[in-house]
Amino acid sequence: MLGKKIRWCGCQAEPKVSLLTSVETDGKHADLVSSSPNQRNWRGILIALLVIMAVLALIVMSVVLLTPPTNDFHRKGHKIKLQDIIGHELIPLRINGSWISGNELMFKNEWDSIVVLNATDLTFRLIMPNTTFRRLNPTKFTMSADHKYILMVHRIQKLYRHSYLADYSVYDVENQDIFPLKLHSKGKSWTRFILAEWAPTGNAVILVHENDIYYKPNPRTNLTYRVTQDGVPGQIYNGVPDWLYEEEILGSNAALWFSPDGRRLLFINFNDSAVEEQSYQWYGTIDDNNAHLYPKIKKVRYPKAGTNNPIISLYVADFNDLNNIKIGKLIPPIEFSNTLDYYISAATWVNGYEASVVWMNRLQNLSIISLCKLTSWHCQETHRILGDNKGWIEITDPPLFSPDGNLFLILAPVQDAPTGFYRHIVSVNVTRKSIIPLTLGKFTVNKIIAWDHTLQLVYFLGVPTERPGEMHLYSISSVLPKETTISTHNCLTCPLLPEARPKAQMANQRHDHSMKYISIFDNMYEEQKGATPSTQETAKKKKTTAHRKPEQLYKVCTYHNVLFSTNMEYFLLECLGPGIPIVTLYSTNRNSDSRANLSFSIPKPLLVLQNNTKLSEKVSSLAVPVIKTFPVIISGGNIAQVRIYLPPTLKEQEITRYPLVLQVYGGPGTQLVTDRWKIDWSSYLASSRDYIVVQVDGRGSSGQGYHLQHQIYKKLGAVEVEDQLEVVEYLQDQLHFIDKRRLAVWGWSYGGFIATMLLSSAEQKIFSCGVAVSPVVSWKLYDSAYTERYLGMPNSSSNYNAYHSAELTKRVQGLHDKMLYLVHGTADDNVHLQQSMLLAKALSEAGIIYRQQIYPDENHSLSGVKRHLYRSMATFLDDCFRKLAPPEEKAGLRNGGHDLQ
Repeated sequence: MLGKKIRWCGCQAEPKVSLLTSVETDGKHADLVSSSPNQRNWRGILIALLVIMAVLALIVMSVVLLTPPTNDFHRKGHKIKLQDIIGHELIPLRINGSWISGNELMFKNEWDSIVVLNATDLTFRLIMPNTTFRRLNPTKFTMSADHKYILMVHRIQKLYRHSYLADYSVYDVENQDIFPLKLHSKGKSWTRFILAEWAPTGNAVILVHENDIYYKPNPRTNLTYRVTQDGVPGQIYNGVPDWLYEEEILGSNAALWFSPDGRRLLFINFNDSAVEEQSYQWYGTIDDNNAHLYPKIKKVRYPKAGTNNPIISLYVADFNDLNNIKIGKLIPPIEFSNTLDYYISAATWVNGYEASVVWMNRLQNLSIISLCKLTSWHCQETHRILGDNKGWIEITDPPLFSPDGNLFLILAPVQDAPTGFYRHIVSVNVTRKSIIPLTLGKFTVNKIIAWDHTLQLVYFLGVPTERPGEMHLYSISSVLPKETTISTHNCLTCPLLPEARPKAQMANQRHDHSMKYISIFDNMYEEQKGATPSTQETAKKKKTTAHRKPEQLYKVCTYHNVLFSTNMEYFLLECLGPGIPIVTLYSTNRNSDSRANLSFSIPKPLLVLQNNTKLSEKVSSLAVPVIKTFPVIISGGNIAQVRIYLPPTLKEQEITRYPLVLQVYGGPGTQLVTDRWKIDWSSYLASSRDYIVVQVDGRGSSGQGYHLQHQIYKKLGAVEVEDQLEVVEYLQDQLHFIDKRRLAVWGWSYGGFIATMLLSSAEQKIFSCGVAVSPVVSWKLYDSAYTERYLGMPNSSSNYNAYHSAELTKRVQGLHDKMLYLVHGTADDNVHLQQSMLLAKALSEAGIIYRQQIYPDENHSLSGVKRHLYRSMATFLDDCFRKLAPPEEKAGLRNGGHDLQ
């Protein structure tokens, strides 16, 4: 509306100013007013003021009457500030506890007390008062199997993504005292460990200190039994993963598993002796007693693409005789008997004497599920999952076994002709060697949550058909009906009415989800197969006020997480979006219906445990962006999911044009566009700086089947770049309020790689500036497991050309007329500073001017410098947009970019 007001002022105010001048200077008119000079001046001023007020009133009335009706995009409230997204006030509280029995949940309440909720009668029992809890303020806490002790983790020193060194203290529930967990060995004692966990029975504890495993029969005793002897920090690991396995394979800080009776321990030994080291400098501070007069050199064993991987071995320790702990080595399946180049991706126990281990070859296009009997120490293949040369095999959770061990469930690709493969639940009969898919169709199973053997029900989280941004809880019978070869799955969290699906408006962050192939406004659509013309009925847009009470929030939830109790009678359901997350306790309602209808019974809500009231009140005072989510048909008939953040000041019909910032990630099997609630830097750019922010999930993203996901295979940086460009070009053509001169792109990690690929593309004339945070510059320099999974090996017999094509240093000529901001941390153990430095070197040699920000002692997340990072990125975008559209040329444009707060 700024442009319209300017035009009104220009055409209406000027004639009135000339009338005021005649009153003040024309002598004839002055004589008609008064013969006294003083009286003439005062009356002239009064008349002038009255005329001005009348003109202003006419202008305001004209603007109000002539402004067309809008979709109420304007929002009242405070603009989002940097502090809002950097601080903790806009981070929702989630599940902080765990099930300790079939009907008991232990968690920390809002007063910092640890309590136990009995789900049967909804009563609470105090376990630890807040005065005791606040003495240590632990980050994590778990209860022993006999409910006598609580193990608390505090004073955490983060190592890598999941691992840390920490103090562990124990709270005696009955005596209400706290004592440190100590390791006594050879006259010494330690209280800081890499890992400490309870055994599944009693109160024994397993510890990992300096990469060796120790066993304590109970936390109070000084008796400690050493399980392994060969641990070497940074080189040989027992029970905890090395860097590669922690980051890319296990996704955990633990690589050990107790048998159900607690009498045996399965663990992996990682030997990194042949893995090359990556070094980086640690600068510290000058004022720490001269400890950093010279930078320290830190090293991490980091296998890069095509180089030596860690050698792994699988062992079982027997605790039946603690004075003589026996350890046996498990032999891998025949497929891997003649090689050391393989991965262990998952492990679990079937019973007290048999384990199941999932193995993968190095290229990760073959996965073998095995049964390992302790009587023979051999792991025998029971099922294999093969790639089809069109994609990789995904790392999944370990199989779930039936009580007798004859059946197990696992996720695997299943073809749904003619639409291709989708990830589904497969039932494998070990005895009969038969394989039957439990689920089937054009939807994706994300995770198997639980298997209720009593009722023969399987619970899982899945992505519904044509709604890849959603995540719902489903149930299905594990027994196939006699008259069919497939069971019917039942969605337990999907909206009951189809009308409830298109939109969800919660806590002032408005989302518009169009389930048809139409664009965000009625006059925009794709005239292609499957597309719906704009003349068909579209969802009506709801209006919301800026300030609402939390209990008035819209109740539709489309993105969930779930945590079942041990007997599957109860579960915690986390509604994670699109509205502000809430946590609700549910009963599975297993006793309310007949056995035949149990798979279709609706869970019963019992109690809301977390509604994030303070967060709702905070958000209700903010001018949050309007969020639009919709599909766009792209090349090859593929469907890209698109999300756009619109400034709260934007009106659909106005002529004001806004800068656009494309946020990219694009990593294989990932998603940016989901229904999860969040307020982040994209929200800040739209709310505070009046930028339009766009996110696109194209080829390579998950949630729409393997056909779309695997099109990125062995050609990183190609099709995902094409999809981003195609969608942005489409938006430019369809949305008149996008300023086509001022478009920028930014990304982090893999997104930094894609942002630079986009910016340097010779074919594109859309983007003139970009931000690359911790980008991958050369895939030869990234870790082996991730890179080889998607690109193969970097040699001429495998896929050397794809490595070369994705090399950013070879594309710097495309950046001559562009503005690039390159950001990295010196202590990045994931994407090393080496990557950005090589790009900077190539840019400098090519004579290209660029900006670079180096953050000392910061890792991949740059968590210690977020304020500075976001301020510098916003400043760079402001500078870029001012260069593309100088101030004198901005009439009718939304400037974008305000003071940094």
